[in-house]
Amino acid sequence: MEYLGPIRPMRIQKMVEDFPGTEITVVITLRDLGRGVPAMWQESVKNRKTWTWAEYLHGIEHGDDDAGRHFWNQQGAARIVRRWAEGVGAPNVVVVTVPPPGAPPELLWDRFAESAGIKPDDWDDAPRANESLGAASALVMRRLNVALADLSRGDYTRRVKAFAKHTMVTRKSEEDAIGFTVPRWMRARARREGKQIAASGVRIIGDLAELEPLDVRGVDPMTVSAEQERDAAVAGLSVVLRDGKQALKRRDGSGKAGRKGKKRKGGKKQP
Repeated sequence: MEYLGPIRPMRIQKMVEDFPGTEITVVITLRDLGRGVPAMWQESVKNRKTWTWAEYLHGIEHGDDDAGRHFWNQQGAARIVRRWAEGVGAPNVVVVTVPPPGAPPELLWDRFAESAGIKPDDWDDAPRANESLGAASALVMRRLNVALADLSRGDYTRRVKAFAKHTMVTRKSEEDAIGFTVPRWMRARARREGKQIAASGVRIIGDLAELEPLDVRGVDPMTVSAEQERDAAVAGLSVVLRDGKQALKRRDGSGKAGRKGKKRKGGKKQP
């Protein structure tokens, strides 16, 4: 997961030391930067950040503020691969590339299964639990983060983050997605990083050519109207007022909270 990407070398060494005599394999799943930008911004507003879309793009390009550091710490692929390769040895690191849009939906899972020595036929799909926000809903969440900055971390997670995760995401099909046109400098950086990864000695499953940044279809969040934001906010508020606490929870048929992952046939869900 992305928070392990920028882990410091001393923490990697501590992890290795905590598993003496154990064969450790680190799997790093990489997606092209073009799709990463809107995904990371909307994920940041689901986690209390207040950067505007313009501020986020500026930070990514210049890397001189919190937004830029936040993005590249988790998306600087070559640096992340190098750090883990140095910590556990390049032969023990596997890079899995995320297929482009239009690829068979099971292909990414098949690649991960190969890296982990899992037989894909032994596993069933589990429900998705981390859906993305539409552009208008992402803007609403950013405004809520500003207005509710005084909430404790626990209250924010239980109320605001849960509202984004389980209520606002349901509007995704009714809103324009967050769009992004890849700038020239980002394409050049992606090519440099691809060459560095290829030369690192790690195992590659997939194709590094799939890391060529892709434009993302959708709208520039700065062009979303106030009326569209209002409609998203009213729709979310209507769900909460109608359903109460259940609007902040996603339940499956057993009454237990849903969880992202795969499930072994005849067994328990795995992360």
